[in-house]
Amino acid sequence: MASDLPVQVWTCATGRRETDAAPGLLLAWRQRESVGLEGWRIAADPARFDATEASVRQAFVPASSIRPVDASLIGDG
Repeated sequence: MASDLPVQVWTCATGRRETDAAPGLLLAWRQRESVGLEGWRIAADPARFDATEASVRQAFVPASSIRPVDASLIGDG
C-alpha cells in the first residue's frame, strides 16, 4: 500500500462531507491496536477557505474519514 502514496484525498471528521470535507494528501498509514487504521494526511483547513491566506493541518485521522479524490475529476495536467 505504501507504494501508492502520496494520493489526493478528501478528509472529514464531522461526517458532513458536503460542507466539511477538506482536500489533502494522504502520506502514510498506521495501525494502532486501540484505534485501528489511521492515515497521516496534510489537508487544507476548511474553516479558513474564506481567508486571504492558506492554512493547512497535518494529523493522523481515522481511515473512515478518508476518501480518495475521484480520478476522473483531475485534469491531465
